[in-house]
Formats: sequence, C-alpha cells, structure tokens
Amino acid sequence: MTRQEAREIESICEGFFKELGYAPAISMALIGRLRIDVGDNYFNFDLETGDVIYVRYEGHLDDLQEKIDKIKQIVTKPENKVLLRVLKWSYDNYSKLTD
Repeated sequence: MTRQEAREIESICEGFFKELGYAPAISMALIGRLRIDVGDNYFNFDLETGDVIYVRYEGHLDDLQEKIDKIKQIVTKPENKVLLRVLKWSYDNYSKLTD
C-alpha cells in the first residue's frame, strides 16, 4: 500500500462521519485506537465493538448520546469496518507504506 492510497482511504473513512457535523478528521489516538475529531470534540473508539472508549465533549448530554450511538452504528457497519481496519493498519504500519 502506498501513502497516497492510505490518505485516500482516510478521506473515505472521514466521509462516513460527516453527518456528525463540522468536518470530521480521523487519526490514531495515543492508546492505539482510532480517534474522530468533530469540531472541538473528539471520540476514541474500539474498532471491533464500536464502543466509544474516551470522549472530550462540550455540549448537551442528549446530543452526546446521539453522537455516540451514531458512531457505533457507522463503525459496526460491515463495509465501513473493512476500510476502517485497513486505515488502522496503515497507521500502525506507516513506516512500511511506500511512496
């Protein structure tokens, strides 16, 4: 896999989360999980279960629960999970990616 292909997969995966608002960005969290940044808020989630593990959120509690439920729904969708796994692999193995 090339770095360009990894960036394209990252862009596709970010598109999964557009309905959460703002322009979401996906990155690798320090704890080895994927992280979604949505505005000033972020969510670290477990890719296998879709569970949100850590949240930094400013806003109404009902809105937070709605976003967490939506993340779980997006992450556990089989076709999304495949690309998210590939993206996580590219983060874990960045030094192995070719130019």
